[in-house]
Amino acid sequence: TMQREKILHFISSVFATMTEAESIQENDDLIEDLGISSMDILTLISYLEEEFNITITERMIRKVATVGDLVDLVQNALE
Repeated sequence: TMQREKILHFISSVFATMTEAESIQENDDLIEDLGISSMDILTLISYLEEEFNITITERMIRKVATVGDLVDLVQNALE
């Protein structure tokens, strides 16, 4: 959906400052494929909360492994 693309684009633009990855795919593992640290993930979460006016709890983050999981998380929070 349009919203999903917007979320993915936002995540990609933030990750561009954190990772050397050329392009970011939904099935990329945040830590293994992109080398994102847990600190970076928390930073990203705060950006997402601000950008999309949502609240993401620590418990919600625990289930996130891939970029796609992160997009799903934001999408679900928006519904």
